[in-house]
Amino acid sequence: MRRGGLARFYTDAWCGFGRGLLRRGPAAMRALAGRYHPEIPSQRVRAFTCRALLEGIRKPEKLSVEAESLEYIRISKRFCEAVNRDLARGGLEPDASRAGDILRGEPD
Repeated sequence: MRRGGLARFYTDAWCGFGRGLLRRGPAAMRALAGRYHPEIPSQRVRAFTCRALLEGIRKPEKLSVEAESLEYIRISKRFCEAVNRDLARGGLEPDASRAGDILRGEPD
């Protein structure tokens, strides 16, 4: 069963509207337009799109392999913290909090 089985979907970026316009823009806008799937209802999505866009703007273009790896770790940790904060504030409806519904990332 595909429809109705998802209680909440967390992602770094989601394009719930404006895809048609964004598809005609530069590469970064087209990439954002692709952050959507018709089988996932937007009301079930929690996305941190503004943060992801700011992270992309602030990221230097040239990084060593080590620096780039550390940057991905930093961004991933911030994402996990944002998801955990949302869940702590009641990010899932009470009837959706069955065992197995949540994969929770815990930063070190």
